[in-house]
Amino acid sequence: MQEAQTMPGVVRILTHHDCRPGATHWHHGSFQQIFIKCNNTGRDTAIFAIDKVVYFGQPIAAVVATTVQQAKDAAARVRVQYKQLTPIITIEVSNYL
Repeated sequence: MQEAQTMPGVVRILTHHDCRPGATHWHHGSFQQIFIKCNNTGRDTAIFAIDKVVYFGQPIAAVVATTVQQAKDAAARVRVQYKQLTPIITIEVSNYL
């Protein structure tokens, strides 16, 4: 993400490290942990992947930039190395993990 961070107009690249309790926001003081309530289960799910991506399309970061185009350009420079995991494709298999 270092290359993206140095792109013109990029203010910050946010990851799960920025969204934990006690993290401070780059501008607005305290930065509360970002969570999405899922399926009314009462469980919180972090918006950014933590340690591993668990579903296709799971966000790993958010680029904050002066313009939308600068953010898109920087996001295109983010490189991630993924380790392929065994897919869980049935409910029966998921119950044994």
